[in-house]
Amino acid sequence: MKLPPLASLALAALCALPVRAATTDCPGREALAPLLKADGLFLGEIHGSVEVPTLVECLAGRLADEFAGRRPLWVALELQPAALEASDPAWRKGFQDGRTSQAMLQLIRALKSLQSQGRLTLAGFVPADPPPGAAAYERAMARELDRAPAEAFVLALAGNVHARKSPGAARFSAQAAAPAGSLLQRRMTHMLIGHRLPSQAWICAPTCGPLPLGPSPEARDRAAGLHVLDDADYDYLLLLDRLSASPPAFPAPAAPKLVSPA
Repeated sequence: MKLPPLASLALAALCALPVRAATTDCPGREALAPLLKADGLFLGEIHGSVEVPTLVECLAGRLADEFAGRRPLWVALELQPAALEASDPAWRKGFQDGRTSQAMLQLIRALKSLQSQGRLTLAGFVPADPPPGAAAYERAMARELDRAPAEAFVLALAGNVHARKSPGAARFSAQAAAPAGSLLQRRMTHMLIGHRLPSQAWICAPTCGPLPLGPSPEARDRAAGLHVLDDADYDYLLLLDRLSASPPAFPAPAAPKLVSPA
């Protein structure tokens, strides 16, 4: 059956939309209560999934409802402030590590909508001019997060190496530098986002693309949902069923072709 031109255009536009997770377990008000006793919630993720940005969008909406009229809400992403705009070159560079994915772009658009309603403040906490070296980089990210007003609740999302509350744990021993999460002046709850089933994420290791992942080591025989973890790295584990890869929002520029001399 041949579709009329307008219907064909509508179908093409629908197919071009970023894929979102069909379901993502987002803690309700009762489950969130113990996570709100500090001055913020620092989420540690594997970059490049569909599900985690969907989860953060849900959490931001619920926290905005919870704090409405009572407390400012800051949502901070592991991006430079300029990269909160899709026009920034970071979205089109050759190295796309999952922080500039289709799902992240949709998250930023949703957070900007909430910001336009006065329900939250969106921030990027990677310094505009990142210092060289892992230790200096972690310190700089912690300083940026601590710039949020003292009375605000901060919901922060970063890679699971950066969001830890202490350095030197066995799982993340490859990075010797103290993580940003352990350097904060602000008292935050640290929550690892894991997955219990074989999954995929868009990861650079070292080339970038969808990478198969086994279940998170913390999954063990746990069911999907929120669990007290209380280990050296994190206070809580939010266990999702699985992750699926979210590709870059914009294709990287093609490498220039070398022209052989005649």
